[in-house]
Amino acid sequence: MKIRSITANEVSVLRDTRLRALRDSPDAFGENFEAIAGRPTSYWNDQSAAVTEPHRNVLFLAFEGGDTLGMIYGLRDPEDKTAGRITGMWVDPSRRRSGIGRALLQAVLDWAITEEFKTVGLWVAVDNQSAIDLYRQAGFVVTEARGRLNEHLAIETLKMVFEL
Repeated sequence: MKIRSITANEVSVLRDTRLRALRDSPDAFGENFEAIAGRPTSYWNDQSAAVTEPHRNVLFLAFEGGDTLGMIYGLRDPEDKTAGRITGMWVDPSRRRSGIGRALLQAVLDWAITEEFKTVGLWVAVDNQSAIDLYRQAGFVVTEARGRLNEHLAIETLKMVFEL
């Protein structure tokens, strides 16, 4: 297995992986498959630019041979220049609990260190105990902050933070 950031010419890989994640785990993301699948090519080009242009965000993918096994986004916090955020974490169901999630998390934490962030935060559904356990094992701590996945889904979330 290899973890690496996506390149600018891999727009179709980004699109295919994101749609697989949305189809597999619709309650884990703030978007739904049908709405995103119908987006034009320009949307996917913009998404690619946001994670491949220097000093922006990052998308790491887990590969084995030609198969994409998982993904994770590392984002700059728009409200705090010393903080990063994790979003879009997904691992193919057939490969969960095999170390891919931990390796993807580590890739974002390593990126956050190079960006000189002090913290990295994420939001996770309160009933997604396996994800909460993974994040805790990686060193994330549950905070008091609570929220909803988005205005359309009544999924309660909690915030976790990793101190760098």
